[in-house]
Amino acid sequence: LAPLSKTFELSAALRADEYTTVGGSITPKLAFKWTPNRTWALRGSFAEGFRAPSVAESGDGGLSAFTRVRDPVRCDAGVQSACAPATLAIVTSPNPALEPETSRSTTLGMIFEPLVNTNVSIDVWQIKRKNEINQETADAVVAAGRVIRDPSTSTGPNDPGAIITILSSYVNSASTLVRGLDLDARQRFNLGDYGKVTLDAKWTHLFTFKRTEQDGSSVDFAGSHGNCDVTNCMGTPADRINLGADWELGAWRVATIVNHRASITSKASKQATECETHFANGEDAPKGCKVKAFTTVDLNLRWRPMRQLELFGSIQNLFDTKPPLDVLTYGAVSYNPLDYSGAIGRFFTVGAKYSF
Repeated sequence: LAPLSKTFELSAALRADEYTTVGGSITPKLAFKWTPNRTWALRGSFAEGFRAPSVAESGDGGLSAFTRVRDPVRCDAGVQSACAPATLAIVTSPNPALEPETSRSTTLGMIFEPLVNTNVSIDVWQIKRKNEINQETADAVVAAGRVIRDPSTSTGPNDPGAIITILSSYVNSASTLVRGLDLDARQRFNLGDYGKVTLDAKWTHLFTFKRTEQDGSSVDFAGSHGNCDVTNCMGTPADRINLGADWELGAWRVATIVNHRASITSKASKQATECETHFANGEDAPKGCKVKAFTTVDLNLRWRPMRQLELFGSIQNLFDTKPPLDVLTYGAVSYNPLDYSGAIGRFFTVGAKYSF
């Protein structure tokens, strides 16, 4: 850490990695902070990263899971059910030829404190990973014919039968670029005999989540349900917001938190034009091909009648909000795993803590 002046400071770090399998790397980090006056400051950073393939990715092991994919071979053969995405088993095998990942990340932001009890910070950031280690996309594997089929399900001479398992492997994608913005605001109020109140808001916005393969093809997942190989069928919301309010008065403390997830398109990517799933009558599922936004409210209460004793309780999902329909995910039944609090419903917790 180097304070070059009263208003400007630099910080730096250096990390060295060495692996017997893929060699080594030296990665730096450099950051600065400029505070021209007490009300605001400018900050930024640049860093590089390095990650060697894990044992499961390049050694012995692998991964068995599920994914959603169309079967173009059977679809072309006239099997209409194969034209829509279906949930299938996928086995991803290790790849000894994997290269290590490298990354470059940059941030630039500002802190603004116009008043003693007011704090606002905003940061834009970007992370670019090269040679990112990923599973092959299921569509590419199916197109290459690396699948196991069941011939007994064939409906004719041009139908090779239904896919039982997709046989993929770990690969180095050309790059992944993620770019976003973080906003954090906090306001405190001193109410005298009525205690203290703190309000805060956090917002994360995702501009892009672009994955580029070695052949030059790319896809952006921001705001979409995304390919199951990338998001595990949970999707990539473009916006997430948390609002909080905290009131303290003597031995009492009450806090509430509003959690909001923006809607996501039920499509494979940001630029996809077709909905991934449909109802039996052919309409997009969910309606409008969009998983609706989901918002819940949590409530927490604490009472400390004496220094050693603390009684506390909470109500998660205070209004028992039901999660929106999501028929694309396989991680749960008809709801997105991001909305697990809605699936559980209103949840109460009470407890006590005593310090000896």
